[in-house]
Amino acid sequence: MKSVFLYNSEHRGYKGHPVHEEWAKSINAVFINDRDKLQIPRISRPIKSFFTAKKIPNDVDLVLCEGASQIFSGAIWKVKNKNKKLALIVSDPKWFYLKTMNQRLKNIYMNALSKYDLFIPTSPLMNSLIPKELPGKRSIVFPFADPRFFKYKADLNAKCIVFTGRIGLEKGTDLLLEAYLKIMQDFPESKLYVLGFGKLKDKLENKKIKNVIFPGWIDNLEKYLEKSSI
Repeated sequence: MKSVFLYNSEHRGYKGHPVHEEWAKSINAVFINDRDKLQIPRISRPIKSFFTAKKIPNDVDLVLCEGASQIFSGAIWKVKNKNKKLALIVSDPKWFYLKTMNQRLKNIYMNALSKYDLFIPTSPLMNSLIPKELPGKRSIVFPFADPRFFKYKADLNAKCIVFTGRIGLEKGTDLLLEAYLKIMQDFPESKLYVLGFGKLKDKLENKKIKNVIFPGWIDNLEKYLEKSSI
């Protein structure tokens, strides 16, 4: 069976998310980059999706899409390849916001998602966000721990916590700060580093909670991992 993996971007030598990259390698997938520099409001996504779908070879049996950016690329391919298989990794903020979209936009997404044969959520939470009316099968596959990070030793006496990721409701960052306020009652000397960017960053940072630090986007996470215990 010949497979293709549509991935979103390249960063630090990875083609897509490191976990997704390894999954694609495990099925000997051909990698196709879905990223395009075209930036035209309202029409860049449809144009990009069309050209990405055109890149997929005719003899492919399975297309695995990394995330929400590839939803339409995969759906366009599936329209012309109804007897072939289409799968989507469900680990993306788009699913969190699907329920709050205006109805017209949601209908467009639901129509595209109805073309998928398989959804691969990376947690029970992500699985719960998939609308029940979608016909595709679901199979939860948890991400693995990347052994390339095992060489970094945490400081178990540091009483420091690190969060890395998009700073938004879909990542629970608001709950993170609420939890940390409780931790401070027992460990007032502890620190929380919130690494990354997102819609909630300014709002949470403006709370000016003691010992909560927002360094922003960090390319080299190692120095924060090594001085933290959680």
